[in-house]
Amino acid sequence: MSVLVTFESGTVIEFDAAPQVTHEAQADVTDWPVESGTQISDHATVKPKTLSVTGFVSVRPLRAIQPAAMPDKERAAWADASVLDALERRTPLKVSTSLRTYSQMLLTSYQAPQTLEDSGGIRMTLAFKEIKTVESQTVSVKKIRSGKRYTRAKKVDKGTVPAMTPGQRLIVNAGKVGAILLSLR
Repeated sequence: MSVLVTFESGTVIEFDAAPQVTHEAQADVTDWPVESGTQISDHATVKPKTLSVTGFVSVRPLRAIQPAAMPDKERAAWADASVLDALERRTPLKVSTSLRTYSQMLLTSYQAPQTLEDSGGIRMTLAFKEIKTVESQTVSVKKIRSGKRYTRAKKVDKGTVPAMTPGQRLIVNAGKVGAILLSLR
């Protein structure tokens, strides 16, 4: 299987062989009963995807993706240093496999066992976790119903509210006047 790891700098490591690539996706579902008629999706959270790659970087690449000035015998050391640097910097990586491409992955684990059979190359096991990003949106509350009359909301920290999708509900703290239920239809 072909696996390419692209670093933020544009550097690319290509595994010459990747006999094991494991893609994983999971969701957390509430253990509590869900009220009839509610959005079931409000009670489940999709976790970030994970990827594990076990592969080999040899001293002689299958294709010339490494820096041109690098001698072949240094390729394994270069790959090792590049992966360690990415782990220490905690920078997002792009990982391409034969099944799919992940554009925002963080390297969470790196193993490089050495054996006599490696012939100067390096065997690596890399674990990645998807970085999920959200966009926030600022909302302001103009009037709030308090008892039987409408009152103007006091200046309160407006805070941020994540982007909402139709059918989604969100409770926002509104200071002394209580909480506000936002619902997007």
